[in-house]
Amino acid sequence: MLRHHLRLVRLALLLADGAVAVALFVLISRLRLGEAWTDAWQAAGAPWTAWALVYGALWVGAIWLHQLDQLRSRWTLRGEVLDILRAVLTVAVVVFSLLFLVHAPEVSRLFLFVLFAAQLVV
Repeated sequence: MLRHHLRLVRLALLLADGAVAVALFVLISRLRLGEAWTDAWQAAGAPWTAWALVYGALWVGAIWLHQLDQLRSRWTLRGEVLDILRAVLTVAVVVFSLLFLVHAPEVSRLFLFVLFAAQLVV
């Protein structure tokens, strides 16, 4: 019974992390791209919802890959920061690779650097 509840809690936390990543994507988009931020994403090849959901899914995947959703008995701030940094770098490499593969030069690299830095802090 406890194991089932633990799985549900981990799933809820992963979904919450994904939702925060999507919300951060929207916030940084609005701040960086201004009033016409939705049009800017459409010009980059897809609606903003698609871009945001892919980013959120990548973030959840990185959390799972680096096992940041696991409970730890020995936790240190330094270790946690390094693990989160690895997850952010994983997402950054995947995002830059995907942008290269789909030929989307319209996406601002400065936007992505700000997004990744903010994700690290959040």
